[in-house]
Amino acid sequence: MIDCVVTYHQNPITCGVAKFNHILAASLKVPLLSLFDPALLKFRMPFLSLKLSEFPDHDLFRLHDLLRYLPADTCIQLFLHGFSDTMTEYALIKQAKTVYCANQEIYERLRTYQTSFPLVKLWSPSTLRPVGSGNQVGEIKVFSFGMAHKLRAHHYLKLKRLLDQTARTYTIFLSTALHEGTSFEEAFYITFEQLFLVFGDSLKFLGFLSDDAVLEYIRSCNYFSAFFEQGVRENNSSVITAMENGSVVITNTDNWSPPFLIHGENMFDINRTDELPCDMKVLKQISTNAKEAVGNLGWSNLIEEINRNSHE
Repeated sequence: MIDCVVTYHQNPITCGVAKFNHILAASLKVPLLSLFDPALLKFRMPFLSLKLSEFPDHDLFRLHDLLRYLPADTCIQLFLHGFSDTMTEYALIKQAKTVYCANQEIYERLRTYQTSFPLVKLWSPSTLRPVGSGNQVGEIKVFSFGMAHKLRAHHYLKLKRLLDQTARTYTIFLSTALHEGTSFEEAFYITFEQLFLVFGDSLKFLGFLSDDAVLEYIRSCNYFSAFFEQGVRENNSSVITAMENGSVVITNTDNWSPPFLIHGENMFDINRTDELPCDMKVLKQISTNAKEAVGNLGWSNLIEEINRNSHE
């Protein structure tokens, strides 16, 4: 029996093979291990699910070393997501008890090489795994957008408590942008997992959306949430955009937040909110107030200010 699934990349959001491996391990009800996890030496029938074209050279050398150190009775099951005709791949194939090919091309290319090991042609099922079931998105829809490395999990925990108090069903739609110089592995994945622990099936991750798609969600959801390290500022354009489009914003403020943000009138400060209104008349009034509050913060007024001050 296969006793673990072994993956190279870990993040199912940024790597299709990693996502395949997460789903496979869960389906087989076995642990998912990193390829270079020392615990791998304890397993007798590991399922190595790999695409070696993703490996930098130094990790190809590490893989060669790993194969030498595996116990002699290790029964490797190898699933190849690609084949590049490299020595490392041939070393893996030679040591495997069974080789699974993810497509016909890999199978045909290896068939001429095959000697004694079983060679099996397989495929990859869909890896789209929507959270929740059906089309039910809840009575309350919250859209949240911001830089991945700036997500603030503790504010979302407070938001969940407020949403739970409404006694209504709800869905959090989460989209992110990724700042240059940061990565999911460095800044986002742990926080993202925390948000899943907080919201469970009520959280839907939308990935990176186009500007048009972001606007569509802002306009169609009941609330927009964005949280910041200290507090919202005049140059947090996501909040300005949401208010400009009449969204009811939930954010966090401090002494340096812009004075046009008035808690309970045109937005909600998460730290001062004890109850979220669900009455449509109340929300509509806050929406109207939000539009008025940022009505003079568009591009034309900004350009006018720049031109006026540059000529004085």
